[in-house]
Formats: sequence, C-alpha cells, structure tokens
Amino acid sequence: MNTESCGSVADAIEFYRPQSESALLAVRGGRQRLTIGGLLAAAEYSAAPDPYEFAEEQIANLGLDIVFIDAMRARGVSIGPMDPADIVQQTNFDHNQLGSFLSRAGRQKCRIDVMGMAAGSGCLIGPSLVLTAWHVIRNADDGRVQVRFRQSDGAGRLNATIGGSVVDDLTSQCSPEELDGKPPLDDAGYHGFNDVAVIRLDSAEGKRVGFLDLPGPDHVLRPNDSVCLMHYPQGEDVGVSFSSVRKIRRITARWKYGAGAMPGSSGGPCVNTKFVLAGIHQGNWGREKRLVPTHLFLARLADAVANDLAPTALWSLDDTLDGRLVIARDQLFEALAAANRPRSWTRGIRIKRTNLNSEVGLNFSLDAISAILARDPKRNVVIRISFEGRDEALFPLIIRALEAASHPVVSPPAMPGADHIDTTLEATINETARMLAANIESLSEDGSRTFWFLFENAPGGIRDILRYQFEAFFAATVNQPNLRIIIAGFETISTPVLEESTTRYVEAGPVHVVIDYMGEFTKSDVATLFRRAGEDLKIERAPGWTDDEAADAVAGLVETNGRYDMQVIELVTDRARVRLKFLKAPETASR
Repeated sequence: MNTESCGSVADAIEFYRPQSESALLAVRGGRQRLTIGGLLAAAEYSAAPDPYEFAEEQIANLGLDIVFIDAMRARGVSIGPMDPADIVQQTNFDHNQLGSFLSRAGRQKCRIDVMGMAAGSGCLIGPSLVLTAWHVIRNADDGRVQVRFRQSDGAGRLNATIGGSVVDDLTSQCSPEELDGKPPLDDAGYHGFNDVAVIRLDSAEGKRVGFLDLPGPDHVLRPNDSVCLMHYPQGEDVGVSFSSVRKIRRITARWKYGAGAMPGSSGGPCVNTKFVLAGIHQGNWGREKRLVPTHLFLARLADAVANDLAPTALWSLDDTLDGRLVIARDQLFEALAAANRPRSWTRGIRIKRTNLNSEVGLNFSLDAISAILARDPKRNVVIRISFEGRDEALFPLIIRALEAASHPVVSPPAMPGADHIDTTLEATINETARMLAANIESLSEDGSRTFWFLFENAPGGIRDILRYQFEAFFAATVNQPNLRIIIAGFETISTPVLEESTTRYVEAGPVHVVIDYMGEFTKSDVATLFRRAGEDLKIERAPGWTDDEAADAVAGLVETNGRYDMQVIELVTDRARVRLKFLKAPETASR
C-alpha cells in the first residue's frame, strides 16, 4: 500500500476526508456520536477561523489524537515524522544536559521594563545583546529600556535594573492586525513583520552569566518539535514552560504551541531540544499560543552577535594556565569591544587608578588589550609607546614607532602661519598633531585597518611640552574614524572629548572615550575568572563551584565592603592557577 504524508491532522482531514471519517469511526468508541462532518459543522457554528484546525483540536481534547494518527497510517496516510530516531531528537531533552541548561536559563533570561513597568521577557544572545519582541519595547521613551536578571542565589528575586538601548537596525515591527489582536490568516499578512527587537545593554552582563546560542543557518522549525519557553509571566520568575509546536495552516511566519504563557511572557525565547533559539513567544492563537520562528530574522541576528563577540574577554593572556590570569577587567573589555566596532563613536579608553600611588595593573591592562587585538592582526595595528627614559618630542616618537611596525607615515611639514614664529606654540602643536593624525588615517585603507595607540604611564611624569603634544595628539586621534587611543594612567592629562562610564553610545555620537577605573576587585570577579576558565578548559563541576573556589582564593585577605586592593591580585591569581590546574586534571593531581 502506498503511503501519503501530511504535516498535521488538520491537513489529513482536509485532503483525505474519506480516510479521516473511517479512522475516526474506528477509534471513537461505540457510544460516541462523533464524525468528521459533525466536527466541521461545529466549527462553522462556533465561527472557528479554520474548521480543520478546530476538528484537530477537538480530537486532541478527547485524547484521541495518537490513536487517530495510527488509524490514519493504517489507511495509507502518515501524519508527522515517521523515523523513530528523528522523533526522539525532536521531542526529548537530554537529561544529562537539561539540568545545566536550566541553571543557565535562569541567569540568562530577563524581564524587560519600559518606563518603570514590567513589559515582557527577553534573553541574552551575546555579551551585551538581549533579544525580545518589538511590541514589548514599542513604547520605550527614546529607545531606552531597563532589563532585570535573576539574582545569583536562584530564589527568584531580581537584580537592580541594567539600562539598555534598542538597536533600531535590528528591529522589525509586528503586523498592525496583531496589535489589534487579530492575527492575519495567511503569510502575506506577515511579510516584513517579524515582531523582534534587540537591546544593547550598558554593561556586558553576558560575559558574566553566558548567553543563549543561536541555531545554524540551515535551522528550520518542524511540527512536533519540543520547546522550552524562558519567560517572566506577569513579570514574575516562576520557571520555564515546556510544550511542542504545531503548524498553522497556510502560515509559515507563525507557529502555535501550548506553553503556559501569560501577559509578560512576550519576547521570551523558545529553545528546542538542541538548546538553541527556535523562536520567540509573541501572544495567543485562539486558545493556544503563537511564536515567531528564528529563521525569519536569524541572518541579521547572527551578524550582530558575531560583532558583539569580537573581541572576547580574556581569562588568560595566552588562553592557558601558564599565562597571566585576568581578573576584574570586564569594563575594559566592554570598552574595547565598543571601540572595535565599525563606525563606533567610542574612540578611546582611559584607564584611571583609584590609588594614584600604585602602578599595579596598568601595563598589564595594555598587555590584555594587545592580546585581544592581536587575534585580528590584519585589521588591528597596535602601536605601544612608553615615555620612560625618553626626553624628546612626542611626534617623532610616534613616527618611529609606526615605521618599526612597518607602517611608515609622512611627517607633517611646517605650515605657513602655523609655525611657532608666526603664531603661538600651542597652535603649532595642535596643527602638527592634526596633520599627523590625518596622515595616519590615510593608512587605514578606507576603514579596513584600525590603528591603536597604547600609551604607558610615565611614573616620573612628563614635561610640559610633552603634555601639550600628548593632549593635542589625543584630540586629533579621537576625531579620526579609524584611529583609537588608550591611555594607562596619566590622570593629570585633560580629556578633549566626553568621558563615559558605559558603552551606551556606540552606534550614535558624540565622539567619546570610556573610563575604566582600576584598583579594586571583588569575590564575584574571581568567580568570573573560574567560570570562564572552566568553560574553556571543559571543567565539569557541581552547580555553584565557581563561587566556592572564589571564596577559597580570597580567604584570609583584607577586604573593605567586599572589595580587595589590587596589591593582592597576584596572590589571588596564583591561588586560582593552582586550583584550576588541579580541577583540570584531578586524576593526575590525586596521585
């Protein structure tokens, strides 16, 4: 017997009516006066939007859906996937991975507040990117929202809000009909309306708690896929909801499912059995729910996440336990990521000390920046400059450093009217710095290369003439689109542009530099080191192990309001290195 295939019970009823009547007659039981014709008549009487879906729903409500599918298969009509192995992959969550996923999900999902009120749900998809539904944030004032994550104790309480800005280029509205509560009944009504929005956080929370993975480019949602909805129904953290998806007839831009969603769930991610994003929750579909499948917006989302991931934060300067370990530099990495994005208005970083008498960590900060930028040497040219032991003009020093890096630059000539004989010394320095920066910018090959100038602190200070040149070059550099400046120390140098404490102004002006204050760290910072190293080294431990290890690493050290001075950071990293080596090879260490 030849077997025909259908994607759903509704399709089978529409296209194979005689087989459907026969199958229902065989499974309904002798006392049930139930026919396909009767169900379709009831659908018309109740004004159901799709009579065949109505019939499918009633069969499922009576608990006859499985036996009906078997009866249809016996009559030559298969419904849904046939391969048992395929069905298992679609519908079962691996219990060995599920516990770890749920622990992560609790930290990565978030509540979206708009103008101080809970508006919907979302989830981290990158270090600083949160995905939600457009209709959740549509009333945001000036595109600004607040995002709240669960506290680390897992008790359901929420942390203080983190500000965020809606990324206009990554938004897609829902259809006007959906806003009115009347979803279109064919795909044409959804064309160009994906109801998706991306929020860029003011701080990269994803670097601390991780983020949800996106599927591959060939990902498709399939009937009967099991999904897990991560959400905040009515603004509360009550866990997650499991369900399975079903097609909506004549529509591919939305899918229905039976998750326990409520107001406040909108924008929550739906994760499939491979623990990747399969869609986002949108609203109701009759008595069921509906989601927007990921494939509609995956390509643009993947590009945004790729940009958000580069450069990554470091746990070790050379990604090994033998390299210098990195603690408490997330603000530095976030600022570097912001400055490294194309067309960024973040043009530099100022690393300032909370203890001006200490040099601890300044040059290490520049080492960490150099290590990240070196991962893309074709794009990034790093010029590192030290004043120590050099009693000379700054501009020739910069020119020689560029030549040493195989990027010779033309020295700016003296300009009529700008020579210090004709005008002030300060004006001469400013004009020379402007021309030098312009000549360096010409080496960027129309934006395919970025020049990074890293200045090491001068412990003994610098002469006034050098300070004038330094400030002039600072001002000229930040106004060139492909030049960046990073200053470690030099707290007495004035900043020629705005200083920002966050990276919120990446996509829009004004030109600015980000301030990274250095001098203290917390136990949470140490736990972050253990988490990142553990992920990279594939260390598998019981939940909460990173907090326990962090507590041991700072045991006995003096702290003030939970903060430790940088003077003890090498002791902490030495302790962490010993523990990580033990955890990486416990069978060797225990011998």
